[in-house]
Parts: sequence; C-alpha cells; structure tokens
Amino acid sequence: MFEESLFESQHRVASPRKRWTLVASISLQAAVASLLVILPLLHTEILPDNLRAPKMMVPLPAPPTPPRQMQQRVASAVASIVPVLGRALAAPRITPSRIDSSPEPPGPTAPFTGMGTTTGLPDGLITATGTATPVVVATPVQHKPMAVSAGVITGYLLAPIQPVYPRIAIAAHVEGSVVVEAVISKTGSIESLHVISGSPMLQTAAINAIRAARYRPFLLNGAPTEVQTTITVNFVLSH
Repeated sequence: MFEESLFESQHRVASPRKRWTLVASISLQAAVASLLVILPLLHTEILPDNLRAPKMMVPLPAPPTPPRQMQQRVASAVASIVPVLGRALAAPRITPSRIDSSPEPPGPTAPFTGMGTTTGLPDGLITATGTATPVVVATPVQHKPMAVSAGVITGYLLAPIQPVYPRIAIAAHVEGSVVVEAVISKTGSIESLHVISGSPMLQTAAINAIRAARYRPFLLNGAPTEVQTTITVNFVLSH
C-alpha cells in the first residue's frame, strides 16, 4: 500500500512543470514576506505611538536676575540696616550717676553635649572669620567714690568743724594741722576716715570733730553721689 505513495518506490521522476510551480511559490512567499518587513520601515508615521521613542522632559534653566532688580534688593537691605545701626550707635541722653556694681544673676547654662565644651561646640572650633570662638570673662566693676577737691567740699559744709584741743597737747604746747582723707555719703555724713598726716596727739581730736560734721549732699546730674576728699583740721594755741 505504501509502495505506490513514494516516488522512489514507483521509479518516477518529477516533471519540469511541477518544479517551476514550486520555485514560483517560494519566490512569491519570499516577496510577500519582504514587503511585510520593508513597508513599516518606509512609512513610520503609521506605527502606533507606544512603539515610538519616549520623549524626555528637560527643565528649563531659571532666567538670570536682572542687574537693576539685584541693585534694588541690595538698596532695600541697606536701608533696613542703617536705622538699626543709628539707634545702636546713638549717644545716651542721660549720663548715669553711678555704676551699678552688683553682680548679675547667673544665666541659664547650656547642657553638656559631649563635644568638649558646654556650648555644644568642639574645643578650638574655627569660625567663618578664621578665628577661634572667643571666651569672654566678665570682671566685676569696682565702684569708687567721686574725687572732689577740699576747696569745693568746704562749700558744702553745714557748720564749721570745731575740734576740742587735747589737754596733753596744750601741756606739751603742740600745734599744727591734721590732714584726713574722708568719704562723704550721699546723705552728707562721714562714712570712713583715714589720717594722712599730723601729730599723734592731735589725730584723735581731729577725727572726732570730722565725724560730727555734716555736709550737703553732693549732686551729680541732679542725683546725690558719694565723694572722696581731704579735710584739714588746724590746731592753734591762744597766747
């Protein structure tokens, strides 16, 4: 049964007509396949959108700031700073009568951050100006009474100083002057005394007389203030 279906078994040779039909069929199929491949390449506009190359969105650079606008910004910044500097550098209208030497209460301290200092900055940190962080140590201001000459303070004396002549000095015929450095309080009373020169027999009498003296308060810019001056007490025997 299978012998008749085979060419070799039948000892038959293919005819030239069938050969040309086979070649024509293969050529036609190859031409159709070539057209299917070449046509899309020649007409790309008919391709679907999802097959085209994706478009990339590039942000446009920001336009540069015009020079005039930059000058206006600088001028407005300078105008806002000048009034602040003027107020900071203005001279005080009222001169203080005394300097407050009382210590200021301690302010809040920064917690220790473990970076080497309590400020949170490492030791020897260099700032943007190229210098290390300065350490400011506040020194208490020592208040001293205002120095006034003996001639000026004499005009503030309410009553003349009248010392009691010591008997021992009278018996020894001791005369002379005792110069005392004194501090007069705001109320006009004597706060402290210090003998500069004079006979030891006359010093006690001079100190007692000066302590009993009273002065008008010395005013500085309308406010009473302490003054430091020298007071001279003369001792002269009557002949």
